[in-house]
Amino acid sequence: PPDRLPSAAPPSGLVADAPAHRCLARGGFHMASFLTTREAVAAVQRVKAECEAALRLPLLQTHWSKPATIYEFTEAQARATDGAAVHLREGWTGAIRNAIRLSLRDVGKGWYNLNERDIEVYNVSKLKRLLAMLNLMVQDTVVTLGEASLRAYADLVVARAAFRVVAHSPSHIVLERLAEAEEAAAKAAAANAAPPAPLFQLDLRVVDGV
Repeated sequence: PPDRLPSAAPPSGLVADAPAHRCLARGGFHMASFLTTREAVAAVQRVKAECEAALRLPLLQTHWSKPATIYEFTEAQARATDGAAVHLREGWTGAIRNAIRLSLRDVGKGWYNLNERDIEVYNVSKLKRLLAMLNLMVQDTVVTLGEASLRAYADLVVARAAFRVVAHSPSHIVLERLAEAEEAAAKAAAANAAPPAPLFQLDLRVVDGV
């Protein structure tokens, strides 16, 4: 006889499950996850907020409204980098520590005991796994911040250096835009902004009448 077609699925149904299975599943999830208390979730939220604030910190000076000398350019880059490094090393790390302590200070004894002194207990605690995840969040923020700053710095240079110099004669010099410069000019026009200004200001000095 031909095979019978399977019956259509009902619009709703009920799967019987023993209460003991649900208790085991809940217990296993609670044991594996470290986001099972409000204090731990609050710690993650506070650290995440600090990381998002750090991403708005520029590591390099990438906004120039007028040409600068080589000295001004290098000094501005050094100030931006040094200021960002001091903020990340002193202010940012301190804010993260305070966020974690503020979130977990009232937990007391248990999985998230900040006053735990037994290394064996700490190694199996949820606090260690929570701090490991927060540490990865901080490391990812630093990497993302560095990559974003380098991309912005590269765009700054490319937008102003993508030209070809054509010397028709000593008195007829033409700058021809390359594709990168055309793209930067198009973005500026779309944003109703002025095209990128030249990056460097050059000083000419006459020596012995030359």
